[in-house]
Amino acid sequence: MGVFEDITHLKEWQQAQKMKDEFLANVSHELRTPLNAVMGLSKLIEAEMESSPEKIKDYAHDIHLSGKHLLNIVNELLDFSKIQAGKFQIEKMQISLRRVFKDCYAILLSSAKEKCVTLHCNFRQIDEEQYVEGDEIRLKQVISNIISNAIKFSENGIVDIYAQYQDQVLFVVVKDNGIGMNEEVVKNLFKPFYQADGSITRKFGGTGLGLAISKSIIDMMGGCIEVESEAGKGSTFRLTIPLKPVNRKENPASRTITTLQTFGQRYHVLVAEDNPVNQLVLEQILYKFELNVTKAANGKEAFDLAIRNKFDLILMDMQMPEMDGMQATRILRAHGVLVPIIAVTANAYQDDRNACLESGMNDFITKPVDLGAFNTILMKYLKV
Repeated sequence: MGVFEDITHLKEWQQAQKMKDEFLANVSHELRTPLNAVMGLSKLIEAEMESSPEKIKDYAHDIHLSGKHLLNIVNELLDFSKIQAGKFQIEKMQISLRRVFKDCYAILLSSAKEKCVTLHCNFRQIDEEQYVEGDEIRLKQVISNIISNAIKFSENGIVDIYAQYQDQVLFVVVKDNGIGMNEEVVKNLFKPFYQADGSITRKFGGTGLGLAISKSIIDMMGGCIEVESEAGKGSTFRLTIPLKPVNRKENPASRTITTLQTFGQRYHVLVAEDNPVNQLVLEQILYKFELNVTKAANGKEAFDLAIRNKFDLILMDMQMPEMDGMQATRILRAHGVLVPIIAVTANAYQDDRNACLESGMNDFITKPVDLGAFNTILMKYLKV
């Protein structure tokens, strides 16, 4: 006599929990590494204030790089959260395919040099005037992620990228001669939280979400991604993404502005921000643009100042004590204040953007503030 019970689901649940626990440990490690650099180097800057300006410059540069690494981790977590909630969206806009690959190559070249990786990028088969309809940011995200992984696992090696657009389909092949993967790793490669093993994670870093996010984006675009790999002999990723061709139309908003605009103290900007450090950051950035600045510590104070004074632009945080940014905006609009109001917020979801615009704000940028995006916003709302 015997009793049998199918525990397959229990084993799958236990495996999922184990992967999530490992993921959280990896994320903690990934966050603490750049945080250690930020906190340690900032203390070193304090100690070096009266000695070497060059050292301070180098430390500041490294702090900025660590901050960018932190931002990438936060963006990955945010993207994964959006995908899980079904709120991830693929935009449709005009894209220059050659520009996509030129930008990805330029961004990743320094990373390749650091790893002593030879990076070959062949997109000559794509016509200079080939424009398609798609999401440029997400397409760059996918391509950059695949290439970045190839570089990361191919130290002192070679990464070859080949791209072709034919019959309304973009074909991309990324091949490396790095450490490669066994069958078990390849089988689980696109699962969220999955990483090959602890030693590789410790050596190369990463949250284990990048490829899962990339596959989800490619699926949403109607494409597919395949991988061939052998341990010790490198990997080959193949991307196939259908993209509808479009006739080129000049889009002034899409132009990249590289030179910071200065306004010669002709305009007055109100900054509504409750965090003193963020307040200082915005103030110093605006000084670089030669703008006059008045600060408010909450929405109520911002409302009082905007009613009594004439401002040319208001930068409004979403979450503040006493009165939040959206409430302050609604009341200002009700009182006939028509000055452009820009949300500057750490809330990065599309729902947050929509809520800000519905409250009467004119535009929306996220923290940490990107100088290029900020430059574009200022040029849009202030006359040069």
